[in-house]
Amino acid sequence: MDDMSSLFVGAFILTILIYIGCITYVNHMRKAFFQHIKKRNYQLIKNVDIRFKDIPRRNTGGYAFNTADIIFLDQEIFILPHNKPIMHLSQSSEIFPGAQDKYKLSYFSIQQNILEIKATRNTFDVNFTLNFENKDFDLPSVDRNL
Repeated sequence: MDDMSSLFVGAFILTILIYIGCITYVNHMRKAFFQHIKKRNYQLIKNVDIRFKDIPRRNTGGYAFNTADIIFLDQEIFILPHNKPIMHLSQSSEIFPGAQDKYKLSYFSIQQNILEIKATRNTFDVNFTLNFENKDFDLPSVDRNL
């Protein structure tokens, strides 16, 4: 019985160390991203409500979150979920350090304070709904830039 409890304690400690390693890696990638864009003109909107549609089941566990920070940079959109990799939505081919998931922007619409985006990654489509209600941000300016 003593060997079994040692195994469980070891597995628990290993799980915690892996989690800490993942968080450290994501934070490092986020710092590299902000270092890359620091001299560029971008808009950061914090804690935006976000919803996903049509994400394949194998990927939903990785992106189960309700709020994220959003960055608008020229013709690029970045979704920065808390403690998750940065998602890059764009039609350009520019690569940003720290942005791990790149989606090709295919369609967007603005209705009231809601930005709906349709993007493609590899072989599947993803629909993002970003709610900018109660945010100090001029959403129609996105329409002019994208």
